[in-house]
Amino acid sequence: MNIVSSAQSLLFDFHNSVTTQPIRGKTSKTKWCPPPQGFVKINFDAATFRDREGIGAGGIARDDRGNCLAWRTGFFGGLREAELGKAVELELKFGWERCVVEGDCLQVIRKLNSHECDFSSTGPIIADVHINICEFRTISFMHVNRLANSTAHMIARQAFDNAGRIIPPAFLYEAITADNPF
Repeated sequence: MNIVSSAQSLLFDFHNSVTTQPIRGKTSKTKWCPPPQGFVKINFDAATFRDREGIGAGGIARDDRGNCLAWRTGFFGGLREAELGKAVELELKFGWERCVVEGDCLQVIRKLNSHECDFSSTGPIIADVHINICEFRTISFMHVNRLANSTAHMIARQAFDNAGRIIPPAFLYEAITADNPF
């Protein structure tokens, strides 16, 4: 058996051992809604800047009560889809076992849900995310409307000014409060 066949066989076995399950629950086309009880919802996004060369990526994780558990932002040079993958990758390292991951870039969500090998420039990042999902009991990647992903988008838009910041900026508190249905 040659190396390519062996690698494809191992990848096939890996994808069959890790399942992504759709989560049934509240859905909203225009507003963020909390995940099912006991789950964490991770929203991610990326933003481009006209006056700067680079991409802002952002992600936020919230519990079933809408409380912010973590947020991340970064400013990168590179492809939009690659940076969306990086935003997901950052948030997946916290060790939660049951997650719903949402983003408004349908192409990235399709790649995250795919079990096919991705040979595009974003393929290695998507593969890294697939490796990290082994640690979850349940994970679901879902596409949402931009309005339901607005807080992650705001974080991505502020990436240049807030990259590496530890204390959440004021706009984040306001956005979380506005999103919270409780």
